[in-house]
Amino acid sequence: MEIDGCVVKVNNLEAQEALGFTARSPRFAIACKFPAVEVRTRLLDIEIQVGRTGVLTPVAILESVAVGGVLVSRATLHNELEIVARDVRIGDLVRVRRAGDVIPEVVGPVLEERPADAVPYIFPHVCPVCHEAVFRAEGEVALRCVNVSCPAVRLQAIRHFVSKAGLDIQGVGQKWIEQLVQSGRVCSPVDLFSVTEEELLGYDRMGEVLAQKLVAAFATAREQATLAKFLGALGIRHVGVQTARTLANHYADMDALARADIASLMGLPDIGPEVASSIKEFFASESNREMLEGFRKAGLWPMCSEDLGGAVSQATSTALTGKTILFTGSLSLSRSEAERLAEAAGAVPVASVSRKLDYLVVGEKPGSKAEKAATLGISILDEKMFMDMVKDSPLA
Repeated sequence: MEIDGCVVKVNNLEAQEALGFTARSPRFAIACKFPAVEVRTRLLDIEIQVGRTGVLTPVAILESVAVGGVLVSRATLHNELEIVARDVRIGDLVRVRRAGDVIPEVVGPVLEERPADAVPYIFPHVCPVCHEAVFRAEGEVALRCVNVSCPAVRLQAIRHFVSKAGLDIQGVGQKWIEQLVQSGRVCSPVDLFSVTEEELLGYDRMGEVLAQKLVAAFATAREQATLAKFLGALGIRHVGVQTARTLANHYADMDALARADIASLMGLPDIGPEVASSIKEFFASESNREMLEGFRKAGLWPMCSEDLGGAVSQATSTALTGKTILFTGSLSLSRSEAERLAEAAGAVPVASVSRKLDYLVVGEKPGSKAEKAATLGISILDEKMFMDMVKDSPLA
């Protein structure tokens, strides 16, 4: 059987527990990949994409080619400095591979096949969408559009807000977000919560049932959002899922977080000077403060209670109140939905098994986490037991 590499782990459970996890991977393991398969194809063009943080990312438009069993027609070029370093030009025959056997990237040109009329690519120094000047911050390689009103930045920010990494608003597809933004009805995530069924019926392919579902989805998100999910949805630079949870476990609401100074933020786990500065910059922005006030008026203002370790404030205590919980294996509901129910019941979802874990909820094919939890004597629940424990939650 063909394999693409191997994984090397620290062979000691206590050391693994001490090292822990990041939001995406364990610190005690590393994947060692075999060299990726490279193929050749023609670079037809270079497009500039603008992300939700304003970063300008060059994307190679390629003649379609099969790479490791996948048909590739677009590949990342990373940034301006990488284009210069690799000296790729439109019209070049280029070498392409899938980095880590996943993400397509251009390795470099085949110089002996370079067309005589190929010229160096000039990276734009204005945003291709709003045409404002772009800037490179000290210590960064990326050029960034800093215009908060840039349509591309606004669209990507709203896409992120409703996505799984944001509030995970069910049933709200990217195409509908594009239509709402392009029509001018939604200019900020706040506007999503004032959209009416009557307004939605004016869009192509929108029926009464779908309009009702979309409005209901926004209402549900407003009522059920936790502080951790809300923080993640705002798209604050360097604040991912794990950092959002850390902040939600230490601050009662956005007002409390806004008052925190850099020293206090740096006292929290996994938050250094760069992340702390990014958080302070977010609250220093007048447009961001106006957006937060809009959320407050719209009724989206999640609160956390310090005595519940960051769980959603609620009048009724449950069996999970103040407990740490982790999910593993396949459940009948999505992982984000399971974590939402746990948070609503007062629990704090965590990323790894340790002696501090109170409950491990296992689904089908749970893997090594279940074995480690059993070794540490941690309480293991199946999905039915978990649902029985959360059924008294006001948001379950």
